[in-house]
Amino acid sequence: MKKAITSFFTAFILFISAQAQEVGYNTTDIGAEYQNYSDCNIIKLHVAFNSKLHHSFHFSVGYNSMSNDDLPVGVKEFSGGIAAGLGYRYYFAYRVHGIFIGARFDFLSGKTELSTSSPETRDASRLMPAAELGYMFLINDMFFITPSVSLGARLKLNSESDLLDEGFTFLPGVSIGFKF
Repeated sequence: MKKAITSFFTAFILFISAQAQEVGYNTTDIGAEYQNYSDCNIIKLHVAFNSKLHHSFHFSVGYNSMSNDDLPVGVKEFSGGIAAGLGYRYYFAYRVHGIFIGARFDFLSGKTELSTSSPETRDASRLMPAAELGYMFLINDMFFITPSVSLGARLKLNSESDLLDEGFTFLPGVSIGFKF
C-alpha cells in the first residue's frame, strides 16, 4: 500500500510539474502593412491574433490605388477604394516569429475613373486569394518587421473596367508594428 501511495504522489507531482511549464503566450500584433504589384499599391492597418504555438490569424483594412498606363494616349484610368483582408500564418518556430507560410484573401473595392472626352465612373471590385511566405524579425519582443511575398490570383467580382484584369500576381509586401 505504501508503494502505491508513493507511486501515486510521484506521478501526480510529475504531472503537475509538466503542466506548469508554459511554452508560449498569446500575443496581438498591430501595425501598418504595405503591398505592391504591377498596377496597385495597398496600404492597410494590420491586426494579428497569435496563439501560443505556431499559429496566427490576421485581418487588415485600408486603402488601395490602381492606375493603368497601358491605355491609348489621352485616356487614363484610375481606381481607388477600400482594401480588406483575412489570413492565416503558420510559423515554424515555437513562438510566433521567424519564417512562416500562410494563406490570405484580400478584397479590393472602389470607384474606377476613366478620363476621356466624356469621363466615366464605374464600380470595381476584386478578390485576391494568395499563398504567402515571409519572415518576422522580432526586436526586443515588442516590435516586428515582416517582409513577405505572396503568389495569388486576381479575380474580378463586378467590373466593366479594363483596369481590373484577371490572372496570377506576385505581391511583395512589408508589415511593421508592435507586439502586445
